[in-house]
Amino acid sequence: MGGSLALALRPHVKKVIAVELNPDARRVALEREMADEITGDLRRGIAVADLIILATPVGAILKIIEQLPRWRPEGCYLLDVGSTKGHICAAMETMPVQFAAIGGHPMCGKESSGPEF
Repeated sequence: MGGSLALALRPHVKKVIAVELNPDARRVALEREMADEITGDLRRGIAVADLIILATPVGAILKIIEQLPRWRPEGCYLLDVGSTKGHICAAMETMPVQFAAIGGHPMCGKESSGPEF
């Protein structure tokens, strides 16, 4: 879902920075020009973001939400595309006011993951 969103957003925003920890997936994303910049460093990827879209498994989304106020104290818009919403929305409700957090639709994506899909 993250790769599809990146491709859809590119013509409409100043810059898309993607964060991908898997080096093989990063290579595919670069080959397909899915973002203006692709990094394996989450903190670097969110450093100047106006909008952060969390497109990872739910457990990882929850860990990132917990850390975002420390990593990005000035806040930003935050959206997720996680498969379930209860825990994610509860975590988003605890975020500082400088984060405008929006729980995304829980029925996106499919059983396959990675930029090649």
